[in-house]
Amino acid sequence: TNYVAHQTINADSFIASNPSSEVPLVRKALLLSRLGELDDALALLDSALTIAPRAAHIWSCKLSISNYSTKVTPVESLRAAAAFGRMLEGKAKPFTEWAVQKEPQRLRVGMVSGDLNRHPVAYFLEEVLRCSDRIEWFAYATQSKRDDVSRRIEQHVTLWRDMSGLRIQDAARIIHNDGIHILLDLSGHTDFNALPVFAYKPAPIQASWLGYFATTGLSSIDYVISDPISSPPSLQSQFCEVLWQLPVTRLCFSEPAELPPVSELPAFKNGYVTFGSFQRLDKYTGDMLACWSRLLQRVPSARLCLQGEGFEAGTDIHDLVKDKLGRVGIDLARVTLLGRQSREEYLRSMQEVDLLLDTFPFNGATTTCEALWMGLPTVTLSGDDRMVARQGALVNELVGLNDLVAHSFTAYEDIAVNLAEDLQMLAQLRARLRQKISTSPLCDAAAFAIDLTDALEGMWNAKKVNS
Repeated sequence: TNYVAHQTINADSFIASNPSSEVPLVRKALLLSRLGELDDALALLDSALTIAPRAAHIWSCKLSISNYSTKVTPVESLRAAAAFGRMLEGKAKPFTEWAVQKEPQRLRVGMVSGDLNRHPVAYFLEEVLRCSDRIEWFAYATQSKRDDVSRRIEQHVTLWRDMSGLRIQDAARIIHNDGIHILLDLSGHTDFNALPVFAYKPAPIQASWLGYFATTGLSSIDYVISDPISSPPSLQSQFCEVLWQLPVTRLCFSEPAELPPVSELPAFKNGYVTFGSFQRLDKYTGDMLACWSRLLQRVPSARLCLQGEGFEAGTDIHDLVKDKLGRVGIDLARVTLLGRQSREEYLRSMQEVDLLLDTFPFNGATTTCEALWMGLPTVTLSGDDRMVARQGALVNELVGLNDLVAHSFTAYEDIAVNLAEDLQMLAQLRARLRQKISTSPLCDAAAFAIDLTDALEGMWNAKKVNS
């Protein structure tokens, strides 16, 4: 229950006794990031990089955390990512020849990820693999964790390799020897990424897709696979890679296996509207919390339900969340905090919420899709300057909920207030949402598989022409 206090004391003691080591600085930075103290976390990571400037994992921590911050500009993120790429590629010895079939009947496409298990990445991957009969898939798992989702994914790949624990050079050589045409990074700078392997260019074409939402910084990664809503042409300047646009969407959601029924609108039995958010604490920026505070003032009877790891009563993270809410004027008597839950429990918790509130600048994607399955509309704030701030817009627009996409905090509040004041409309929307998402492009795995395959074949054909 005193996890934060104990870890902070331990980290501070470790830093004091090991002033020339980057390890305690990174440990404390990750702790602060988890608690939403992003500026302090990034400052510690910068200090760690002065000690270990070539440590790829520290760079990845910094670049990943930057996506959550309202103070780090896209230009600054690009500059840092490019510096990381130069550092990483400066110490790699990339392959320049590949033993691949020039005119394959099916392209060999490798996926490198630590999230081929019960993870949001896999929830957007499983149905696509099942429908991609023109691709020969290879899975390179960078984490040894396996579960029922892993086993289902394995059924749709030609080869599954556990790459966890391998040296970078050995992993690159194995992928190279497998004769992969296109190698996909599904992690970016998130946990268990293998970007150092990509610096060795084990495949003639490399692309980033699905698990990240910004540039990797590597010139050895040729493309970022996206779509016109997630990254309009104006965002190309934020990427070292070329944006390869799928025609409709970069995401294809798989229906949850643990699917409870859509409940009646809770406001009818409760007598008040419950706003909800099912996001990590590091997505709760000060501006976002202040917006929610104003929203609750405008709907005086409304309640707020927040779910996240460590939010349950009796923990110091619970107390920290309450403190953050109290500082922006939110009445804690109107707030319910739920801790970590299984996916089924988490979906059932959504049965008690009337309207979901998205976070900004780091929008939800998986959460928004799951909320739609549970009949929950999500009000989202879309940003124009980064892909991660456009995820909510992508999901809502694909299911025909463009009117729930705001472009200012004021508009965000107005949309939520209008929905909260019209319960009949909210109830009718709730009853239709599961069908709307199931029949939308977001869940049309067959069409998506064709678009993705066309894109991959287009990359390969462009390579042949330019070789």
